[in-house]
Amino acid sequence: MSKEHQPEGEKALMEWKNDTKRYSAGEILYLGHWPVGGAHHDTTVPRGTKAKIRASCSLPGLKDCQGYFETLEEAKARVEKAVRHWIKKGGLALASQQETSAP
Repeated sequence: MSKEHQPEGEKALMEWKNDTKRYSAGEILYLGHWPVGGAHHDTTVPRGTKAKIRASCSLPGLKDCQGYFETLEEAKARVEKAVRHWIKKGGLALASQQETSAP
């Protein structure tokens, strides 16, 4: 989901940051300060396979691999959906940036 379509509180708390590794590149999703998932090009996928972007999530109770996708945007959307599901099922809510910065 692009930042234009995210609710105001999520813009501040869910943020994608570039991640480059030696043999792979992609992006990591941060929930506040903590990395909770990512979307990376998977170099182990066989040639000829169109879905080469791996969506992963590191939250407890969710599968690590959320699937393989053809585009980075599709993979990122899947990770965001998994994180929102985890937050909802855990009875949690995303606070707005104003609420988190108050002493």
